[in-house]
Order: sequence, then C-alpha cells, then structure tokens
Amino acid sequence: MTSPLDKALQAAERDWRAMLGEHDRPGLDKFFRTSGFAKQCPREPESKVPDWCGMAVGTWLVEGGLNAGFNTSFLHTLNVEAFFTYGRQRNVNPARLDRQIQMEPGVWVSIEELHRKSDKLRRWLPRDHLPALMGQPDTFRPGDVVLIDWSRRNDADHITMVRSYDGRTLSTWEGNATGKCGDGKVRRDSVVTRTLDLSKAADRELIYGVGRVSDLDLCHNLVR
Repeated sequence: MTSPLDKALQAAERDWRAMLGEHDRPGLDKFFRTSGFAKQCPREPESKVPDWCGMAVGTWLVEGGLNAGFNTSFLHTLNVEAFFTYGRQRNVNPARLDRQIQMEPGVWVSIEELHRKSDKLRRWLPRDHLPALMGQPDTFRPGDVVLIDWSRRNDADHITMVRSYDGRTLSTWEGNATGKCGDGKVRRDSVVTRTLDLSKAADRELIYGVGRVSDLDLCHNLVR
C-alpha cells in the first residue's frame, strides 16, 4: 500500500520528469492554485513570478494526502517554521496558520492538543539541534520539509522536500531552483533535484531546520 508521503514524493518526481518551470508558466498554475496564492502563474513575460518553492512543496504534500486546508502554511519560510512549531516560532502572516480543526460539524479542537493526546506531534529540528543528530538515518526522512539558508545568516530563504538520505548524502526535491530536471539538463527556476554532502561543513551550514508532518495532518479534514 502506498503511503501518503510516498504519494507526495511520486508527485514531485512526476513534476520533475515533466520539466516544470518558468520556461512554461502555465505548467506552474497548479502550484499557485493548490497553495491558495493565486488562480494561476503570471503570464506576461515582463512580470516577475513570485517565489514558488514553498508552493511546490505544499502542493506535493497535498497531492500526497496532506489536509488541503494547510496549504497556505507553505507560502513562506516563516509560515513553514510556524506550522511545524504550532505557532510558537515567528510567522510572517499568522492568518495562514490554522490552530483548530473541526472534527465534526460545530465541534472545534486545538490541532496541537489533538496531536499531543495522540502522541503524534509534528516535529521541528532547528539547526542548533542538528549537529548531534547528523548521520542518524531518521534525522531526515523522505517527505520531510527542509528550510535552506543560502546566506548562512540564520534566516531561511528556500523551501525543499527530502527525496532521500543515507546518513551522509541528502537529496531533495525543489521548485523555483536551478538544477537538473528530469531530462538531465540544468535549468533555472524549475523543479529540480539537489544533493548535499552533509559530511562537509559548507553543506551542513545550509540547513536552517527540518520539519516533519504529523500522521494526523494526513487524515483529518479542516473546515474553515
């Protein structure tokens, strides 16, 4: 039986093989729609396309079975950090984070409390917790969300999803990035794969934090 996160990974691979990117803006429409950001990607050649790395990751998770109501939590790195910490971390737009879920008509419960009672909390590993866990196979799991800090200034600016991890090499699926597409060619502003060698300090320092969804995020309906 295919798990929800396996489905999310398969969705990412399909988009990678389809060479989705800004060279074909209509192909990005589903990311904009599913994320709740806009109905479609801007069409005008002179129009700047908003950063869509988080839109891609959120869409893959929703296609895998993530509660579609959580879509807006992946529009910005700060939204992602707030999502995995239930709002304890700073949030660029608190309205994008849902704190309650409707289990039945008219009955709302705290998402964090529901997860805590079931012992299925979301997991967030900030960068200062990672050195002690580096090399352990469970530190990064396929389907996890990894925030990247290109400037190494403790300020995440890119959202990715773990493809695989063997204790040293981390492979990710990414949107709005430069790298190899499914045809083996390097493209800019596309769905790509990236590999980091975490035995190297320069690559380790790129990791800002790692989030893991709760199993309950994949099986409850949110009704706003």
